[in-house]
Amino acid sequence: MLSRVAERVYWLARYLERVENTARLINVHTGLLMDLPRDVEIDWFTLVTIFDAEMFYHANFEQINENNVMQFLLAEPNNP
Repeated sequence: MLSRVAERVYWLARYLERVENTARLINVHTGLLMDLPRDVEIDWFTLVTIFDAEMFYHANFEQINENNVMQFLLAEPNNP
């Protein structure tokens, strides 16, 4: 295998692992919606804090809500 192909496969595996971990955290966090009482506020920004990306989030979004956090974690090109 050529070294550049091996490097691309390596980075592909790293990115896939990161996507899997992100999906698992989102799944667990949304599972809390079913277990917590209705009067408890869910803090979606906790997910951004777990990834240590607060600075990047605030650079792209003003409000902290479910839609913005999901957009940032799943589809934002500026998310490291």
